[in-house]
Amino acid sequence: MTPAEISEKTRVPLAVVYREASCGRLGPVRRSADGITISRRSLRGWDPEFTTPEASDYLGLHEANVRRYCKSGRLAARQLGYRWITSRSACDVLTASLTPGRGRPRMERPSAAAVS
Repeated sequence: MTPAEISEKTRVPLAVVYREASCGRLGPVRRSADGITISRRSLRGWDPEFTTPEASDYLGLHEANVRRYCKSGRLAARQLGYRWITSRSACDVLTASLTPGRGRPRMERPSAAAVS
């Protein structure tokens, strides 16, 4: 499979697929004139790692919230220098624990007819 196919199939950003392949976390990578190919077998059990911006894109949250979740321990992550690194499975656990509709409730604005 090509990195683009892997990215599309697994919902992982293409940059993450290339980074994981270059550091050897995706097993053997075959290089050719067309680019690189990765075997489907090496994708079994693959849990990609995300930086804070990548995790915020994956989760659909603001980057500051992801950083806050990492610092508080709500999102399992490790700090590498000043960066937080987390896995896709940890992001999925956080997604399952988030309850929709939290936050300050929206105020109803009175209609113009009700004001007069």
